[in-house]
Amino acid sequence: LSATGGVCTEMALKARKSGELSIFATNLHLAFHSLVLNGAALLVWMPAEQPRLAALGMSDCLALGNEALNGILISLLMRQIDSIAKNYAFSASIFATAGLTALVLNHWPASQFFVGALITAISMTLYATAGASRPQLPKKSS
Repeated sequence: LSATGGVCTEMALKARKSGELSIFATNLHLAFHSLVLNGAALLVWMPAEQPRLAALGMSDCLALGNEALNGILISLLMRQIDSIAKNYAFSASIFATAGLTALVLNHWPASQFFVGALITAISMTLYATAGASRPQLPKKSS
């Protein structure tokens, strides 16, 4: 489902009509669809206890603000790059976070993380070099 969502999001952001929208309008449009889908899911799977906004602490508010900023930055990126490159950028941010966690909190990830990071780094290199050596197709005139 994640790949399908990525392709649909990329298609929506790079559509001809979407190019005329501001980043705010694009985020509002995508957020509306997220609210509709999540609202439908809540109707089907009602949680045992409803979340209360008053119970949110400062760390929760910072995490929500970080997610909102992340969404804005990703929508800016998605207008310029494809969903594969976006996923590579997200992977790089996870690696940076894991590195900072190891330095600051002295918490080291499991060995499987390093194997996955190595595979992802090799994949990123292959993707970047294949994209650089690919011949550019002439643009169609309409």
